[in-house]
Amino acid sequence: MRNWTTVLAQTDVRDHNGELLYADAIVRPNWYWNLRRLKLFLGIVWRKWDEGYRLSIATAWSVSEVAKGLTGE
Repeated sequence: MRNWTTVLAQTDVRDHNGELLYADAIVRPNWYWNLRRLKLFLGIVWRKWDEGYRLSIATAWSVSEVAKGLTGE
């Protein structure tokens, strides 16, 4: 797989017949996804909730893992 392309990747979601579905996926270098994760992490950790509480740093880092995607490696 090459970076900076789009591929048709298999997902873990099944259709009504039980077959796995495919989706267009963006392939980027690892540094790109880490930068996106860091940006999401900072947005989460500094967000204040209604009662004035914030998520812990560990929780925010765990949640930010959703920003990672496919790499060409």
